[in-house]
Amino acid sequence: IDFHIIDLLTKFGLIKKPKTLGKKKYLEIEKILKGLSEKLNISPARLDLYLWYIETGKILK
Repeated sequence: IDFHIIDLLTKFGLIKKPKTLGKKKYLEIEKILKGLSEKLNISPARLDLYLWYIETGKILK
């Protein structure tokens, strides 16, 4: 999980920013991302690109 995703999830109040990113915390955040992508009816990969766009203003293909 990239830090831009962690920063945005923290910014939107979905998680508290972790001090470290161990396996347990990684899996917790991954579960949140999967749930969010399902709720939005988009793939996790597309959600990642969208979150990158929100954070940077850049569109990646």
